[in-house]
Amino acid sequence: MESVNTFEQRIILIEPMYQTEEGLEFIPDPTDHEFMKEKSDEGNLRLVFRFQTLDCAEIYAIFNSEKWTNSFELYKYTCLQRNTKKELYKLLIEGEFDIGVSRLNSYQLIKHHDITSYNHDDNDEIRLHYTQPRSVSGNVAWRSITWDLFSDIVDDINKKNDV
Repeated sequence: MESVNTFEQRIILIEPMYQTEEGLEFIPDPTDHEFMKEKSDEGNLRLVFRFQTLDCAEIYAIFNSEKWTNSFELYKYTCLQRNTKKELYKLLIEGEFDIGVSRLNSYQLIKHHDITSYNHDDNDEIRLHYTQPRSVSGNVAWRSITWDLFSDIVDDINKKNDV
């Protein structure tokens, strides 16, 4: 039987955000279901999870509204904590999420110009980091990462290459 700590480490926190003129902002009170339902009905609810921290930014995977139904019902489902690292990692590297960067001094906001598709050229380093060993030319993202949700998966990629 696996311990509670191991189980908790596999669960990823999905957070609600909403669309504003500037970009995406975190829902001020995630227990305010009326507000979230309202944003969902307007088509402005977005769901995200943080997967990297850098010295001056946090990187989020954003459930793309063209690929996912960003609804209040989806949010309630994700709150059931069925989101394992392995599942979301697989979806990330398959390009099922957009990438959003929340910069220093504006961590509550992901500006529109800081949101790109996973396959966008700006995310080359992220793709290399999560799919190739560090020995591959250009794979330098790991140098600036201070926290990585998928570090155990990345470590496995690098261990396989060391053999």
